[in-house]
Amino acid sequence: MKKITFFVLCIFIGITMVVAVRSVGGRMVYVSAKSLEDYRTQIKAEKIEVEKLKAVLKTTEGKLKSYTGGSAAEDEINEKKLIEDLSKDLIFYKMASGNQKVSGAGISIKIDDGTKDIEKGEDVNNVLVHDEDIIEIINSLNTCNAEAISVNGQRVTARSSITCNGYTIKINDRVYARPFVIKAIGNPVSFTENLLAPEGYGTKLRNYGVKFSMKTSDKIVIKPLAEPQTEIYMTVVKEGAKKK
Repeated sequence: MKKITFFVLCIFIGITMVVAVRSVGGRMVYVSAKSLEDYRTQIKAEKIEVEKLKAVLKTTEGKLKSYTGGSAAEDEINEKKLIEDLSKDLIFYKMASGNQKVSGAGISIKIDDGTKDIEKGEDVNNVLVHDEDIIEIINSLNTCNAEAISVNGQRVTARSSITCNGYTIKINDRVYARPFVIKAIGNPVSFTENLLAPEGYGTKLRNYGVKFSMKTSDKIVIKPLAEPQTEIYMTVVKEGAKKK
């Protein structure tokens, strides 16, 4: 019986070593169980993204088909439908670009410099709010698929800049003083679980002594960009156009 148990254990160890080791450039490299799980998660996410793109392609092809061909009466109906669809698309892209006031379920976060007594040898910067703290919180929210974000009323987009400016923070070339209120529209549960997890950034700030509070709401309102973003150097590349 002991021999059988030992034999089974050897087989299990052998299989584990095969799974845990991979060849990279002719070298055998150890791959942890966490790395394998990360790969599986990444592959799963990419598969979901591919399916989303397929759905968008199918929808677009359906729209294109409905707009072409038919009698004069059908063409008139298709023209009206096209205008309606374009109007909906315009609103969607204005929302996505930050040029539209939006509302929805989400979270409101307030952070401020800490007031605790600084211990001997402790860095006073640990209890102060910095630009990187704002950026880290925004990254955490984006990880949870935030659909819209603002800081002290200033809409934050992919092109927004956030920099430290003394005791204030500059966002999109506008200066804001503490406390900082960050609002985000999205899944309130995901936001809370991410920020208040043992390794979450909200927990980290609290441990440092920074004031960090948050509350969820069924109606978070986020204003549009104060100044609409414009494109000066960027142009549309037409399909089939030759590259210069």
